[in-house]
Amino acid sequence: MSLLFLILVVDMASREVAPAAVALDLDRIAGDYQQPASRCPVSAANGVESCAQNATDRMIIQKISDEHARIVLHSHQAGGHQCHLDGVANLT
Repeated sequence: MSLLFLILVVDMASREVAPAAVALDLDRIAGDYQQPASRCPVSAANGVESCAQNATDRMIIQKISDEHARIVLHSHQAGGHQCHLDGVANLT
């Protein structure tokens, strides 16, 4: 989830308009983002541990229209657990 937040912040920060007038440019942020899953959170210990070897976290943003995008998130967690989300987001 932090990767999505970072992409949105970078997109908004690169604009030279008032924050209230900022709209996401889906053409600009659409894509397939991947990074190695090297540090998995451990909630009980409030720390991190190594993820599965060769694990990759992934986020896909696919523009459907100027107001809708398909968002796919796949995240590796400690103990081999994986979280996945796939749905349509409405820009508001």
